[in-house]
Amino acid sequence: MNKYIAEFIGTFFLVLTVGCTVIGNGAGAFAPLAIGSALMVMVFAGGHISGGGTSIQLLRWAFGCAGSARPRT
Repeated sequence: MNKYIAEFIGTFFLVLTVGCTVIGNGAGAFAPLAIGSALMVMVFAGGHISGGGTSIQLLRWAFGCAGSARPRT
């Protein structure tokens, strides 16, 4: 259960950061830095609990939703 809670918290803060950087004027050129920093902090904070899979699972989900992920051939 601790793995799921750690993954949820990490994903929540990462999605919150992405949302805050793109709403309104956004963070401009600093948006990728903010998103990367949030991801780094969440992986370091919860990686030892959940195995550090936040980045892989979230990126797979994000690219799948964006439609930019190409299937492997």
